[in-house]
Amino acid sequence: METEVPFDMLVVGVGAENATFGIPGVREHSCFLKEVSDAQKIRKQIMDCVETATFKDQSPEEVKRLLHMVVVGG
Repeated sequence: METEVPFDMLVVGVGAENATFGIPGVREHSCFLKEVSDAQKIRKQIMDCVETATFKDQSPEEVKRLLHMVVVGG
């Protein structure tokens, strides 16, 4: 599956510091976006999940798990 989103300009605005708000597990189970390399890592993780979800032997529950993603603070 391929999707194109046209745009004139892309702005990546980053904060000075990653905020976890003292929530346990955030740092260990999150992807922070501060640098271009962080965006590349996130893209790779998403593409890996999408590719794995297309394997024909995946159960519906596993596909749902692989494609479940949450954006916080975006």
